[in-house]
Order: sequence, then C-alpha cells, then structure tokens
Amino acid sequence: MAVQIAKYYGAHVTAVCRERNFELVRSLGADVVIDYTIDGYDEKLTTYDAVFDAAGNIDKRLARKHVAEHGKFSSVAGQGPVRERKEDLTFLNELFEAVRLTAVIDSVYPLKDIVAAHRYVDAGGKVGNVIVTVTQTN
Repeated sequence: MAVQIAKYYGAHVTAVCRERNFELVRSLGADVVIDYTIDGYDEKLTTYDAVFDAAGNIDKRLARKHVAEHGKFSSVAGQGPVRERKEDLTFLNELFEAVRLTAVIDSVYPLKDIVAAHRYVDAGGKVGNVIVTVTQTN
C-alpha cells in the first residue's frame, strides 16, 4: 500500500525488497527496486525526503543516514497505538473503488488455522497480506 499511496501523491519511489518481489513491487508503482540481500545494497541508496519501513525491521540508526535533512522516517514498528480516522478510511476506500489501490493477498486461512497463519507470517516469507476468515455460525 505504501508504494501505491506514495505514487498517488506523485512521489518517485525506491523500494527495497528481495529480487523475487521486483516484478510485484514495480507493478505497484515503484520506480527503482534494490535487492537488500546483496552485499553493499546500502551503497545504492541515496537520501530521501521520506523513508518508510513497511516491515518494521530496518535498523533505525542506519536508516537515518538515508533521510534528507528535513525528511521523515516512519516505521510500522514502535509507533504506539494508532487511531484510525474516519476520513482516512473513507479516503482509502475511495482509492480502492477508483482502482487506484490494489490489495496484494498472499494467502487466506480460516480462523481455525490461525496458529498456522501466524507461523507462516512469522517465518518472514509472505508477500502481501495474509487474510484470516471468520464464518458465522447460527
């Protein structure tokens, strides 16, 4: 989502991911992709107005050297509680309805397999979102 939202606002996006995800990330709008599994990948990065850690595993001290002087760094890790605002959710819904955002779904698990879903996510190999479905019983 971060790549797509950044592109919506006209940003030039450099994405850092595994090579196997290059095609997907480019299809979401990334202008440049860099493989973090290759030694020295950090040297290919420059400074950016915004750096977003979508996985929550970037070393924040090292990431700061890539943030421009008045730039921002944000991460899904350690941000504390987040309050959703209705207008933000409405905006995202509008982008989905206008097909400006595409959800990337890796896999779907029924609620009874929640432990397996967590194990899969914790293993670190997912690409996109993992959905857990709940069916109502009457």
